[in-house]
Amino acid sequence: MHPSQLFHAPPASKFKYAEHFFKRAQAGLFHGRTIQFGNNVPESRYKTRRTWQPNVRSKRMKSEILN
Repeated sequence: MHPSQLFHAPPASKFKYAEHFFKRAQAGLFHGRTIQFGNNVPESRYKTRRTWQPNVRSKRMKSEILN
């Protein structure tokens, strides 16, 4: 048996870059953005805890498939 017949590669995809096409969608709904924590530090240097919310905006998109 010829060595090239021992290791047969799977057939190539119909779409050359199909595995990378939806890469942005795979990052999740908020693209990894989460609540961050830290301190407010004014001139008096009295530190108080605070949170930063992710800057997420609503967006409407038309879809012919979903109507």
